[in-house]
This record gives sequence, structure tokens and C-alpha cells, in this order.
Amino acid sequence: MKLRIPIPELGKNKRRLEIVLLAIIVAVLVGMALDHFYYSVRYYQRPVICKSCGFREVLTLSGKQPVMKCPKCGGPFGFAYKCVECDYEFPVVPRQTKPGEVKSKAEMIQFEIDRGRCVNCHSESTYLVPLKDFDTKN
Repeated sequence: MKLRIPIPELGKNKRRLEIVLLAIIVAVLVGMALDHFYYSVRYYQRPVICKSCGFREVLTLSGKQPVMKCPKCGGPFGFAYKCVECDYEFPVVPRQTKPGEVKSKAEMIQFEIDRGRCVNCHSESTYLVPLKDFDTKN
């Protein structure tokens, strides 16, 4: 006596299997395309000033948080900001808040205001220096 194991016919099931495999392949390709177009690295230029020695340069940065070090002294680069009231240019070094440093939304707003405050006259009226107005002469 032979033991027979029933093997289902693949007529209808084969067609469903092909559709499922095709859907998986299309989903993977769409995911790869979205990753390429939406999350690709974009480059932009920003004027920066060294916080230690005052060296001025235009850096080409990527979308990720850059490690910005001065080539002359190794100090931290900051984005070039300019005060509206006293016309002073100064660096603002980007940094993250430490856990527990900012506890409320009001403290976060005050932290952002203080970060961009002029170091010369303590005015809150500052702006990021545009490339066309930035002078790289040291």
C-alpha cells in the first residue's frame, strides 16, 4: 500500500503566486526609487566663521549634520550671522540641547532666541549672512 500525499494543482494558485511575487518586486523597486529621490544627499553652501581664530570661509555641506572644523586652528566653525543693529558678524555654532537642559516649550523658544543673539550688543535682531553679502577676507 502506497501512501499518497495530495499535491494541489497549481493552476489558480500559480497565478496568485505570480501576482504576489510581482507585487513584492514592484514594492521593493518603488522603495528604492523613493529612497534615491527623497533621501539623497543634497549639497548647499553656507558662509562660516571660526569661533576660535575668526577664519572665514564658504563651506559646501551635505544634508547631514556636518563636522565643521577650522583648517587653520582646528576650532569649531559656526554659521555666519549678522546683527541688524550693530552690523557685527559672528559665528553661531550649531549644537543639540542636552537631555534635561530644556524642559518646556517656552524654554526651548528662549534657547533658540539666545543662540542667535548678537555677542557684541546682545540684540535679538540677527540673520544668517547670505552668500552674496559674505566677505571671505580675513
